[in-house]
Amino acid sequence: MGNNSFLPADTSDLDKDGNTTETIPFDLAGNPRVNGTNVDLGAYEFVSVQNRPPVVNDAVFSISKTSPNGTVVGTINATDPDNNPLTYSITAGNPDTDGDTTSAFGISNTGVITVTDANDVSAQTNPFNLTIQANDGALTDTGIATINLNNVNPLSFQLKLYEDNNGTVGSEITSNNAILGNSFFAEILVGDIRTNAAGLIINSLDFGFAADVAQNINNFADIGNVNSPLITSAFPLFRGGTLDNTNGLIDNLSGGAVPEASQGTAIGINQLNRFSLLRFNVVGTRDNSNLNLTFDPTQIGFADGTLVDPNGTLSLTRNIIINDAPIVGSINNVNLAERSAVGTVVVAGNLVDATDDAYGQTPTFSLSTSPKDGSGNDLFAINATTGEITLTQVGANTIDFESGVTSYQLGVKATDGYKLSTERTFNVNITNVNEGTIVVDKNAITFGTKLSQYRQNATDSLFVRPNFADKTQFIDITNTASGTNDVLAIAGITINAQNVTTDANFANGDILLNPGQTRRIALAYTPKAARENFNLANGLVINSNAQNNSALNIQLTGKSTFNSDISYDGRVNLTDLTTLQRPGLFGSSSGQTNYDPTADITGDGRINLAELVPFNSEFGLVI
Repeated sequence: MGNNSFLPADTSDLDKDGNTTETIPFDLAGNPRVNGTNVDLGAYEFVSVQNRPPVVNDAVFSISKTSPNGTVVGTINATDPDNNPLTYSITAGNPDTDGDTTSAFGISNTGVITVTDANDVSAQTNPFNLTIQANDGALTDTGIATINLNNVNPLSFQLKLYEDNNGTVGSEITSNNAILGNSFFAEILVGDIRTNAAGLIINSLDFGFAADVAQNINNFADIGNVNSPLITSAFPLFRGGTLDNTNGLIDNLSGGAVPEASQGTAIGINQLNRFSLLRFNVVGTRDNSNLNLTFDPTQIGFADGTLVDPNGTLSLTRNIIINDAPIVGSINNVNLAERSAVGTVVVAGNLVDATDDAYGQTPTFSLSTSPKDGSGNDLFAINATTGEITLTQVGANTIDFESGVTSYQLGVKATDGYKLSTERTFNVNITNVNEGTIVVDKNAITFGTKLSQYRQNATDSLFVRPNFADKTQFIDITNTASGTNDVLAIAGITINAQNVTTDANFANGDILLNPGQTRRIALAYTPKAARENFNLANGLVINSNAQNNSALNIQLTGKSTFNSDISYDGRVNLTDLTTLQRPGLFGSSSGQTNYDPTADITGDGRINLAELVPFNSEFGLVI
C-alpha cells in the first residue's frame, strides 16, 4: 500500500485508451489499484485490454443483370483495431424473389460477395443495398454494399404459387414447401420499379411446366374475356395465349392496353401487380420438375414509351415439390362368423396401415366401399385413426350365412388431409355357424292330480300325494332352424324344483335334434312328504347350443298333500273316509276297472284294510 503518485505512468498505453500520462490503472489481477484511500503498489506488468468493435466500410459495386451464379461482385473492406479475425454475413437487402430459399448473393468469411441465385438478380430492377455485418467473435459492425445493375431492363417480375381452396386462391406456397392438394394456382406478377416508374402496358411470356406432373385447367377459349384470370383485366387489347397440355407449354400469354385512349390501364407502377393467374391440376408425383417463366423482350413496354432490351434474357425457374397421396397397404381377406356380436373386430388396426411422404398430415382412414343393409345403414365401421374395422349393430343383425350372401367386399382409403389414396379392397367371408333354434310347446308346467280321469264328475286337484306321483307332464322341444347343418344340441337339463325328474338321458352325450325335429321330454313330480310347495321361474333349464336361447327356463309349480288326503282338499278327515267307502272301491286292485289309484292310500295297488293304518295316523292333519 502507498501513495498513488508513486505509481509509474502508463507510457506504453497498455490499456489502449490513448492516455500515456495516467498512472498504471490496474493490478495484475485486473483490479483497480486505487480503492478509497488505499493504493496497491504491486506488480503492474499486465493490464486488462478492452476489446473494440470492427469497422465495416460501405462499398459500391456494379455487375451485369444477367450475371450467372458464381460471379464475383467484390470484396468488403473491414478492419478490426485489435486484429481479431472477422466473419461476415448479409443481414438485410438480399431477396429470394423466386422463393427457392436461395437468396441473390452470398458472402464468404473473407468478405467476398458472389452471385448465388441469378434468377433473383435478373428479376431486380433497382440496385441492391445489402447490409453487411462483420463479427470479431464478440462485437459487430455493419456497412452497406450497393450493387448496381448494368444492362438493366426496367421489368421486374415474380412467380408465386398458392393452394387451391375449391377454386379460390388459398395460402401462398412459399420457398420449397410442397404443393399439398390436387390442384394449385400460379400467379405471375410484373412491375415497373424504376425511380420514375410509368407502369407496363404490354407484356408477353411463355410458361412451361412438366406435363406428367401438372395440367392447366384454365378456360383458354375465354381468354378474350376481360374477366378471365388468364390476363389482367387492365389489358383488354389483343389478349391471347395457346395451351399445349401435351407438351407442357402456355405459348405467348399476352395482352396490352392503351391508357391514353382509355383502353385499359398501366400496371405495376412502383409495385408488382398480377399479370396472370393460372390454375393447374396435379397429375403426377415427381418432385424434380420445374415451372419456367420466359418473357418475350420484344413485346414488353411501358407507358412512358420505354421498351425493354430486345436482346435481354428475362426468365425465372421454380422447382416444385408434390405432396404424394398416402398408399394403403394390402389387406388380406378375412373370415367372419355369422351372427357375430356388435363390436366384433373384423380387421385389427395393426393390419391396416398407410405410408405417406413428409408433407401432409398423419393419414386417417375411411371405408370407401361399405356394404349396407336395405335401409342404407353400414354393416361395418372403421376407426379413422387406427384403421380398426368392426361390426356395427346393423351388421350384427343383418349378416346371415343362410341369407345367401356369404361374402362382402370392403374398400379402405386414407387421406393426409389434402390427398386421398387409391382404394384398397378386400373380402369379408361369412362362415356358417350352427344355428339350432329351440322352441318349446309350453313355458310353464303346474303339477297336480287328474281326478277326473278316475272319478266321475270330479275336478282335477293341484295337490300331489307322495304315493301317487304326477307323471302326466311333458315338454315338446323342437329345432326350428332351416339350415341343413343347424343341429340343435341339448347338453343337459337342470331341475331346480324339488323331487321333479325327467326321462332325458345324457349318458351317451348331447340329445341332438335336426332341423324340424321334435323331442318329447317327460316330467314327474314325486313328493317325499306333504307340505312341499314351489313356484320357480327357472324350475327347469334346458341348456343347449340354441342361438335364440341357450339356457331356456321353464316355470314349474307344485305342492304336495298327505297320502291319506284322498279327497285332495289339503286335510285328512272323514271326507277321505267317505271317499274310501265309495261303492265298489274297497277290495279293488290294480288292473280292475273299479280300481282308483288316486284313492290307494298306501299306494300298493290294492285298496283294503291296510288303508286305515296311515289314515288313522294322519287323521286331523292339515296342510
